[in-house]
Amino acid sequence: MGSRKSLTLILSLAFVLFILSGCQNQNKHDSTEIQDNQGESDNVAIKEIGYIYNFNTKDMNFDFDSIEWITVDNPDRIKDLKLDIDTDLTNGFYINNPETDTRNYSIRDNAVYEIIDWNNSDYGKPTKVSLDDFITHLDSFIDYTPPFWIVSEGDEVISISEQYTP
Repeated sequence: MGSRKSLTLILSLAFVLFILSGCQNQNKHDSTEIQDNQGESDNVAIKEIGYIYNFNTKDMNFDFDSIEWITVDNPDRIKDLKLDIDTDLTNGFYINNPETDTRNYSIRDNAVYEIIDWNNSDYGKPTKVSLDDFITHLDSFIDYTPPFWIVSEGDEVISISEQYTP
């Protein structure tokens, strides 16, 4: 029973850290590890941003293509990529994804789903939704799919949150 409480504590901590770091800058070269500081588990949760493809509700999995999310807070990467803040980061960010390199993830039964609800008064902040509402939202995109933050442990996703893109 103690290990179940520890796992619940770890997952709760990972979720809180995920929410608090919401728009934190991430890239393919630098994923965030969320470790259990209790020393009771070897689980490491990793947060990364990218595109979701082939979301399969029957097998509860999807393909994920990590991207590099660059903001004005990344002056070294802006310089490395020879980006111009005025033309390349007009909305405050730049997505660097020179090649599609997908990885397949399974989804935990109790995964958390968050989307940007454009009708919500908290404009631009993710709103927690059910799996069915998440699928409906994901299916609503035709020509463009926004990036999503995922938190995973191994090949298993514990949360998915849409990134606000103006």
